[in-house]
Amino acid sequence: MAALLALTTVQARSDGSLLPLIAVGTIAFCLLGPYSYLGGAFAADFGGKQASAASSGIIDGTGYLGAVLAGDSVARVSVAFGWQGVFVSLAAVGALSTVGAGCLFALGRRATAGAAP
Repeated sequence: MAALLALTTVQARSDGSLLPLIAVGTIAFCLLGPYSYLGGAFAADFGGKQASAASSGIIDGTGYLGAVLAGDSVARVSVAFGWQGVFVSLAAVGALSTVGAGCLFALGRRATAGAAP
């Protein structure tokens, strides 16, 4: 999220600044790891031995559908608020995702603690 917020401060210029490149690379690194984990380990966890491939397909299909729908939304936000608005919006979505992941983690811990003999 910090890299997305850093992109809001970058002004369009042609002086060869490396900040946009480093920020986009950081964002890609931080997003692709959890996405890969979601499609693999979570799919195996949700689907079990019998349906992990189906779970992986459903997770990936939902992600691709979300990407298609997000393309239109990002275009509308960029026209209305500029690219700074897009990056702030993405940072907000990332923060909400972090809160959601924290809630899932807490629920998993609670379920594990309750199941312990």
